[in-house]
Amino acid sequence: MFRTLRLRPQQPCLRGVRFISTASEPPLLRQIRSDLRDGMRAKDQNKTNVIRAIIAEANEAAKSSHPITTDIEVFNILRKRVNFLNDARKDYVNAGRTDLCQKTDKQLEVLGTYMDKMKTLTREEIQAAAEKVAEELRNAEPKVAVGRVLRRLLGDGGVLEGKPVDRAEVARVAGEVVKK
Repeated sequence: MFRTLRLRPQQPCLRGVRFISTASEPPLLRQIRSDLRDGMRAKDQNKTNVIRAIIAEANEAAKSSHPITTDIEVFNILRKRVNFLNDARKDYVNAGRTDLCQKTDKQLEVLGTYMDKMKTLTREEIQAAAEKVAEELRNAEPKVAVGRVLRRLLGDGGVLEGKPVDRAEVARVAGEVVKK
């Protein structure tokens, strides 16, 4: 009538567990994670909210096919966030929301501290590299395309590959150099 149940020892199920290693994490991201703890201990709500947003974007990228492995990629996340906040600030000014403008300014100040830690190449350094590449290409063929200059600058084995540069700035400078 009744069957006896045989109990088996439970095996831990690790299929749904995701192991996150900080060994290959970029130094700037490690610093940001450390500052989150410091901001939480200091009960600085503004700082913790900004840092949590940065970490959330980094974690989202870790789940994709291109996880964050360098400080340059962290810098790109910071730059996107700054651009977003600058656009939001303009909207707040147009709407007359000074309270939100002040909040955005505080967030930009926190982001600025991390952006200052990552020194990028100056416009003059980018321009010198772009002019050199454009000159080499002009010697090979009469008409030079911006895309070819960008590939030679930022592509595999390029002059600026792996260096902390703003890609949009490089594209702007390359366009100016090619038009000359």
